[in-house]
Amino acid sequence: MSVCTGSMILASAGVLDGCEAATHHSMRQELKEAGKGKVQVAESGKRVVWSKEEKEGGTACHIVTAGGVSSGMDAALVLVAKLFGDETATKTAEWIEYKPSASVEALFGEQFHHVDLAVDAPDS
Repeated sequence: MSVCTGSMILASAGVLDGCEAATHHSMRQELKEAGKGKVQVAESGKRVVWSKEEKEGGTACHIVTAGGVSSGMDAALVLVAKLFGDETATKTAEWIEYKPSASVEALFGEQFHHVDLAVDAPDS
Protein backbone atom coordinates (compact mmCIF):
# COMPACT_ATOMS: atom_id res chain seq x y z
CA MET A 1 0.00 0.00 0.00
CA SER A 2 1.17 3.51 -0.73
CA VAL A 3 -0.21 6.90 0.20
CA CYS A 4 0.28 10.19 -1.63
CA THR A 5 3.61 10.36 -3.46
CA GLY A 6 4.71 6.98 -2.10
CA SER A 7 3.42 5.52 -5.35
CA MET A 8 6.34 7.20 -7.13
CA ILE A 9 8.80 5.08 -5.15
CA LEU A 10 6.88 1.94 -6.14
CA ALA A 11 6.73 3.12 -9.77
CA SER A 12 10.47 3.85 -9.84
CA ALA A 13 11.15 0.34 -8.52
CA GLY A 14 8.95 -1.22 -11.22
CA VAL A 15 6.40 -2.54 -8.71
CA LEU A 16 3.57 -0.70 -10.48
CA ASP A 17 4.51 -1.69 -14.04
CA GLY A 18 1.28 -2.51 -15.85
CA CYS A 19 -0.88 -1.38 -12.92
CA GLU A 20 -3.24 1.51 -12.31
CA ALA A 21 -2.11 3.73 -9.44
CA ALA A 22 -3.14 6.88 -7.58
CA THR A 23 -1.01 9.69 -6.19
CA HIS A 24 -1.56 13.25 -5.00
CA HIS A 25 -3.44 15.13 -7.73
CA SER A 26 -0.60 17.61 -8.18
CA MET A 27 1.90 14.81 -8.85
CA ARG A 28 0.12 12.80 -11.55
CA GLN A 29 2.58 13.79 -14.28
CA GLU A 30 5.54 12.96 -12.03
CA LEU A 31 4.06 9.50 -11.37
CA LYS A 32 3.75 8.95 -15.10
CA GLU A 33 7.42 9.90 -15.48
CA ALA A 34 8.57 7.79 -12.52
CA GLY A 35 6.80 4.79 -14.03
CA LYS A 36 8.47 5.38 -17.41
CA GLY A 37 5.09 5.11 -19.13
CA LYS A 38 4.40 1.65 -17.69
CA VAL A 39 2.02 2.86 -14.95
CA GLN A 40 -1.61 3.71 -15.67
CA VAL A 41 -2.09 6.90 -13.64
CA ALA A 42 -5.56 7.09 -12.08
CA GLU A 43 -7.83 9.86 -13.30
CA SER A 44 -7.89 13.02 -11.23
CA GLY A 45 -10.30 12.75 -8.31
CA LYS A 46 -9.86 9.00 -7.88
CA ARG A 47 -8.67 8.86 -4.27
CA VAL A 48 -8.06 5.13 -3.90
CA VAL A 49 -7.10 2.48 -6.44
CA TRP A 50 -7.25 -1.25 -5.68
CA SER A 51 -5.31 -2.51 -8.65
CA LYS A 52 -6.17 -6.14 -9.16
CA GLU A 53 -5.77 -6.75 -12.86
CA GLU A 54 -3.37 -9.30 -14.30
CA LYS A 55 -0.09 -7.89 -15.53
CA GLU A 56 1.74 -9.08 -18.60
CA GLY A 57 3.46 -12.36 -17.81
CA GLY A 58 0.68 -13.57 -15.50
CA THR A 59 1.57 -11.71 -12.31
CA ALA A 60 -1.13 -9.73 -10.53
CA CYS A 61 -1.21 -6.07 -9.48
CA HIS A 62 -2.52 -6.61 -5.98
CA ILE A 63 -1.71 -3.23 -4.51
CA VAL A 64 -3.64 -0.36 -2.97
CA THR A 65 -2.55 3.20 -3.77
CA ALA A 66 -4.07 6.40 -2.43
CA GLY A 67 -4.06 10.03 -3.50
CA GLY A 68 -3.30 12.76 -0.96
CA VAL A 69 -2.52 11.95 2.65
CA SER A 70 -6.16 12.04 3.80
CA SER A 71 -6.89 9.36 1.21
CA GLY A 72 -4.75 7.05 3.35
CA MET A 73 -7.72 6.47 5.66
CA ASP A 74 -9.77 5.24 2.72
CA ALA A 75 -6.90 3.08 1.48
CA ALA A 76 -6.48 1.54 4.92
CA LEU A 77 -10.18 0.59 4.94
CA VAL A 78 -9.83 -0.97 1.49
CA LEU A 79 -6.92 -3.03 2.81
CA VAL A 80 -8.90 -4.09 5.90
CA ALA A 81 -11.79 -5.14 3.64
CA LYS A 82 -9.50 -7.17 1.39
CA LEU A 83 -7.72 -8.88 4.30
CA PHE A 84 -10.59 -9.34 6.76
CA GLY A 85 -13.82 -8.75 4.83
CA ASP A 86 -16.29 -5.97 4.19
CA GLU A 87 -18.05 -6.33 7.54
CA THR A 88 -14.81 -5.84 9.46
CA ALA A 89 -13.94 -2.80 7.34
CA THR A 90 -17.38 -1.31 7.96
CA LYS A 91 -17.11 -1.91 11.71
CA THR A 92 -13.61 -0.41 11.68
CA ALA A 93 -14.91 2.73 9.96
CA GLU A 94 -17.67 2.98 12.55
CA TRP A 95 -15.25 2.47 15.44
CA ILE A 96 -12.88 5.21 14.27
CA GLU A 97 -15.87 7.43 13.41
CA TYR A 98 -14.85 7.80 9.78
CA LYS A 99 -17.16 8.08 6.77
CA PRO A 100 -15.35 6.60 3.75
CA SER A 101 -15.16 8.66 0.58
CA ALA A 102 -17.08 7.96 -2.59
CA SER A 103 -13.98 6.14 -3.95
CA VAL A 104 -14.29 3.47 -1.27
CA GLU A 105 -18.04 3.27 -1.72
CA ALA A 106 -17.50 2.75 -5.45
CA LEU A 107 -15.08 -0.11 -4.74
CA PHE A 108 -17.24 -1.90 -2.19
CA GLY A 109 -20.80 -0.76 -2.71
CA GLU A 110 -23.75 -0.24 -0.44
CA GLN A 111 -22.36 -1.34 2.93
CA PHE A 112 -20.19 1.78 3.11
CA HIS A 113 -23.22 4.03 2.54
CA HIS A 114 -24.52 2.91 5.91
CA VAL A 115 -21.57 3.51 8.22
CA ASP A 116 -23.07 4.39 11.57
CA LEU A 117 -20.91 7.09 13.12
CA ALA A 118 -22.75 6.97 16.46
CA VAL A 119 -20.49 4.40 18.08
CA ASP A 120 -20.71 3.38 21.72
CA ALA A 121 -17.50 2.55 23.55
CA PRO A 122 -17.10 -1.18 24.22
CA ASP A 123 -17.73 -2.54 27.69
CA SER A 124 -14.50 -2.85 29.64
